[in-house]
Amino acid sequence: MFVWAVWLAMLAWAVAYVASFRPAVPMQDDLSLVEARWLDGELFFTRLWSQHNEHRIPLPRLVMWSLDRTTGYFLASSFVSIALWAAIAADMV
Repeated sequence: MFVWAVWLAMLAWAVAYVASFRPAVPMQDDLSLVEARWLDGELFFTRLWSQHNEHRIPLPRLVMWSLDRTTGYFLASSFVSIALWAAIAADMV
């Protein structure tokens, strides 16, 4: 019970932290997705495959882009990230 209480408290803290302190505008690494938001077709796929700090990250870019397009809320990827980490931690418990 104690471990689950700590897990729940940390999950609530993470959600509150992102909701309170994460800017509602894209910054730093999120800026790489801003121009892809309006791109279509071949140029979009070229942008997905472009380098970012010497890495190619098409799957995370595609997930973040699709969340942004479906929800219209730029912070959706932050909350999905919290949910995935919480699910992994719950599975480990």
